[in-house]
Amino acid sequence: MTSDNLLNGFTSRWNTIQPDHLPLLDVFTRLRDTYNLPLGVAEYWLVLRALRAGVGWEDRQSLQQLCCMVWAKSEHKADLVCRVIDRVLLERVNPHRLL
Repeated sequence: MTSDNLLNGFTSRWNTIQPDHLPLLDVFTRLRDTYNLPLGVAEYWLVLRALRAGVGWEDRQSLQQLCCMVWAKSEHKADLVCRVIDRVLLERVNPHRLL
């Protein structure tokens, strides 16, 4: 199964997922700890509050755009944010496949 199929499998259930159940903390922590993005708790809560208000919730691309607007300060960092989101979602869909 390709990574696109795995992501589609995750996002096909998008309507049943609550904002608090998304692996955003995993994405945020990885960006901060592994890639040294200068992110604080305020940036994490801003994304969470936006999601709870219905912003960035339409699909995976909307989520990526929201996170990039808040967490990325350059196009290079935006690409990184998108890649990390995809990787974390893939790990959640099929954690054994990535080993």
